[in-house]
Amino acid sequence: MLSRGFVRRALEIPLGGLESEIAYLYHKQGRLQKIMDDAEHLIQKSKDSPDVGPGDQDLAIPRLTTGGIIALERILNKLRNYIQATPS
Repeated sequence: MLSRGFVRRALEIPLGGLESEIAYLYHKQGRLQKIMDDAEHLIQKSKDSPDVGPGDQDLAIPRLTTGGIIALERILNKLRNYIQATPS
């Protein structure tokens, strides 16, 4: 969640001199969409089955708590708003 929060802040408030690198990484290479897709998948997985299964041992974060889901949904909403407000 912290990394997604960083991405949101870096996109909303560009770091001095790194605007072109941020645009390249997150927009041109499609990483912003991947970040959002992965987060949405983790939220859905956590809601559908809160228990960690045997196939989840290698995942850094196999499931989120209810508080984690709420926090990540807020970040995703802010990223969606950023995308809608950003000209193509």
